[in-house]
Amino acid sequence: AFRPTTLPHVGHSQPFIEATVIAPGTARASNSGDDQSVWSSVIGFEAQFKITDVITDKLETKHIYAQQMIGEIPIVNAVGNLNVGSHGEILSGYHRFVKNWKGVTMLNEPRSIVEALRVVQEFTSSSPPLIARNSELSFMRDSDGNLREVWHFSAVENHPTPPGGFHPGHPGHEEEPMVAKYNHYWQCCVDAYSLQIVVVEDLIHRVHDPFQYKVFPPPMMNPDDGPQILAEELFNWGSRFGWHGLGANYVTEKTQGNNVIATNNDETVFAHVSDSGVYEFTYDPLLDPEDQLDFCLTQLFFSNNWLHDVFYQLGFDEESGNFQDINYNRGGEGSDPVTALCHADGSNNAAMLTLPDGTPPVMFMYIWDIVSPRKDSALDFGVVTHEYTHGVSTRLTGGASYVWCLFGWQSGGMGEGWGDFFALAFHFKPTDNRMMSYGLGGYLVNNAAGVRRYPYTSDVTLNPTTWLDSEKDEYGGVHAMGTIWCIMLFEAYWNLVDRFGFDEDLLFGNGGNNLMLELIVEGMKYQPCDPTFVQARNEIMQALKFRVIWDDRALEAGYLVWAGFASRGLGVMASEGVADFTVPDDPFEFLGEGKITPASAITPQGEAPTTSSKSSPGTQSDFAIELVLIFIGVGCALLIIVQLIRSRNSNSTENPFEFELMRSVDARTPLKAAQNPYHDSNAIVVIK
Repeated sequence: AFRPTTLPHVGHSQPFIEATVIAPGTARASNSGDDQSVWSSVIGFEAQFKITDVITDKLETKHIYAQQMIGEIPIVNAVGNLNVGSHGEILSGYHRFVKNWKGVTMLNEPRSIVEALRVVQEFTSSSPPLIARNSELSFMRDSDGNLREVWHFSAVENHPTPPGGFHPGHPGHEEEPMVAKYNHYWQCCVDAYSLQIVVVEDLIHRVHDPFQYKVFPPPMMNPDDGPQILAEELFNWGSRFGWHGLGANYVTEKTQGNNVIATNNDETVFAHVSDSGVYEFTYDPLLDPEDQLDFCLTQLFFSNNWLHDVFYQLGFDEESGNFQDINYNRGGEGSDPVTALCHADGSNNAAMLTLPDGTPPVMFMYIWDIVSPRKDSALDFGVVTHEYTHGVSTRLTGGASYVWCLFGWQSGGMGEGWGDFFALAFHFKPTDNRMMSYGLGGYLVNNAAGVRRYPYTSDVTLNPTTWLDSEKDEYGGVHAMGTIWCIMLFEAYWNLVDRFGFDEDLLFGNGGNNLMLELIVEGMKYQPCDPTFVQARNEIMQALKFRVIWDDRALEAGYLVWAGFASRGLGVMASEGVADFTVPDDPFEFLGEGKITPASAITPQGEAPTTSSKSSPGTQSDFAIELVLIFIGVGCALLIIVQLIRSRNSNSTENPFEFELMRSVDARTPLKAAQNPYHDSNAIVVIK
C-alpha cells in the first residue's frame, strides 16, 4: 500500500517456521491422479491433510497445495506445496507439516469466540461494532514446535453491508451485496484457553465491438507523461467477451465488467460510455479530483482490465485464482472481480484487500492532499500496478485459497518488491536502459525521484543497495526490504533485455523482458508459503530450468538471471546476514536444502565470477555472458566501496515518503460446519 509515512504495525505476526524442502526426484507421482497419495509418498511420515488447491500451468506442471489436519481440525500454519512435472516426476516442494501430531486432542471447554473477540477489540482499540467472521477452533504451531488450540477468525471493523447497498444484478446472477467498506480486516488467532493473542494481522494492503477509452495507457505512468489518447481493449483469451462482457449475451455500458467494477466510495456512481462507444472524459490538471470522477473511473477501469489481461498471459489465470466474475468453466472460483474504488474514504494512500479465491478483492484509491493541487492516486498507473500485484502475489503464493503467506520480514518485503518491479516493468520503453533512473509514486508527491530511498537504476553511485543492507535497522520494514528485492529483479531483467532484446508486445512478445516477467509469475507458484529471498530466487531459476528442453535461450538466460541476483549480493553462498557475489558453474544444479551448488573454486568477493564453458547445441556464444560477468565484477567492487562508505555514515536520512504495508492474511476456504463442530462459516459475532 502507499502512504507518505510508515505507521507502526499494530498486531502480532505469525511465528516463522522453516519450511522442509522436498528434493527433486524424492518420489514419482502415480498416474492415478490421487493428489493425496502423491503427498503421502513424499513427506516421509504419516499425516492427515486436505488438498486446498490443484493448479496445472501452461507447461503442464501440476502445483498441489495442502494443509495438515488432525481429524477434522486444521493446523493453521502447517501448509505445503508440491510441484509435479508433466510425466509425474517430483520437481520440487516445501511443507511445514507437524511430524509429532499423534495423540494431540482438543481440551474440554474452550473459552467462547465472544471472549476472544473482546480481547482483539481491546488490543486493536477498535470501535464497536466489531464483527467475527469464519470463526473456527484450530490448532496452531508455535515457534517452539508445540501445538496450541486457538480461535482462528476474521475481526472486521464496521458493518459489512452499507444501508441499501447492492450491486445491480445481471442475467444468471442474483442481487449481490455490496463490497464492505472495511476500515480494518484483522485475521486473528487467540489462544482458546488463556485468551492470549497469538496473531493479529490486518489483511488490507494500504498503490462485441470494443469500446474506446480516452486515458493515459501504458507505458505512460501518469498524466505527466500525457497527452491522453484513445485506447482500445487488449485482446487475449483472458477477457473472452471483452472487458464489459458478462457472459456471451450481456454487455454493460458503464465501468463494470467481468474483471473489475470501477465505482466511487459509496458504490453508487459509474462512468458511462457515449453513444459513439467512447469513454471520453478530458482530464484537466487544474481541476480538483472530486470534480473529475468520471475520468477517474474510466482510467481506473482501463488500468485494472489492462493488468488483468497482461497478468493472465503471464500465468495468473482462472485456475490460478485470478479476479473474474465468471470463470467460463476454466477452473478456480468466480464471483470475484476487483472492486476498484475511486476517491475511497481516506487520503494519501492506496490499498489492496485480497481475500481467498471466490471472494472479491477491493482496491482503495485515495486522493492525496499533501500536495497542491491535490492528486488522484487512481491516475498513477504505477501505484495501481503496485496494488494489483499485491493481489497477484497473494493468490499465487501458497495457493489461491490460502492468502496468509506473505507476512514475514523477507516474504512481506518481496510482496512490496514485486509491486515496485511490475510497476516499473510495465512502464519501460524501447529507448530506456538500465543506467537511467526510475522513480515510483513521484506524480503523487510532485517529485520525479519518487517515494523510495534510492531511484531504481544499475548505476551503483545512485543506487548502492545490496543484500548487505538487509541487516541495517533502516531496512527493518517490509517496504525498505522490498527495494532490495526489486533492485535484484531489476538487474536480472536488464541482463535478459540487454541479451535478448526488448519487445513492446507484453501479451505475445518474445523479448528478454517477456521472459523475465513470465519467470517471476511462474516462480510465485513454485515457492513455499512465507518464502525467503533465497527460496524465491531458486524457484525463479526452477521455472527457467523447465524451459531448457524447448527454449534454446534458457541455459544462457540461467547465467544472466543468476548474475543479476549476484550483482546485488544474493549469489551462491548468500544467506541471512551473509552477502555473496558469485555465480554457480551450473545455474540449474540444486542441492537438497534448496541451495545452489557453488562454483568449484569460488572467487573472492568483488572479482569476476567464473562460469563453466558448457554450452548446449544451438545456443549463442558465451562471449556475451563473459562481458556481463566482467561488468558485474567491476560493479561488485564499486558496491563494496560504497557499502564501506555508507557504513561510516549512520545518520543518512531516508526519504520520508514510504508506502505503508497493510498486509493480507489467512481467510482460507473453511471446512464445512458438519466436519468441524467449532466452525460456522455463516455466523457473524458482534460485540455491542
